[in-house]
Amino acid sequence: MAFAPILAAVSTAVGALGAVYQGNAAAAQANAQADNAAMNARNARLQGNAQEETMRRRNALQMGNVRAAAVETGFDPNSGSLASLQVNNAQEMELDALTSRYSSNLDAISFDNEAATRRSQASAARKSGYLNAFGTLAQGTASYGGLSKIGGVLVPASPYW
Repeated sequence: MAFAPILAAVSTAVGALGAVYQGNAAAAQANAQADNAAMNARNARLQGNAQEETMRRRNALQMGNVRAAAVETGFDPNSGSLASLQVNNAQEMELDALTSRYSSNLDAISFDNEAATRRSQASAARKSGYLNAFGTLAQGTASYGGLSKIGGVLVPASPYW
């Protein structure tokens, strides 16, 4: 029975270390998820920029084809209703490109928010691990304080003794 206090202390220490480890493991997992979300945000922005540029190139090619077709048929592409139609088409095409950019930016913002949430979860998990460790140490200390020595042996304290 002389080993009971030592075993109680070791058990308390192991429990506290386990709580810290568990909190740090949960924090590491949340940080990895945050890094992944941040990478997804970066990729969404890059993909959106590439898609916007592709749309603009495609739109410019389409407008060039319209102008070439007008010239081939003998019309002046810079005057009259044909010029007005080209302006309207160019505006619509630009709106499509800007809408594509906006959509990819919304996706990126969503990923950024997810990353921030995961980082907050990591911080909370780490703090929770430390608080649980403190609680384990406090409980172990209180349990040890509740022991009395009777005949050279530590036994639980009793109000009847």
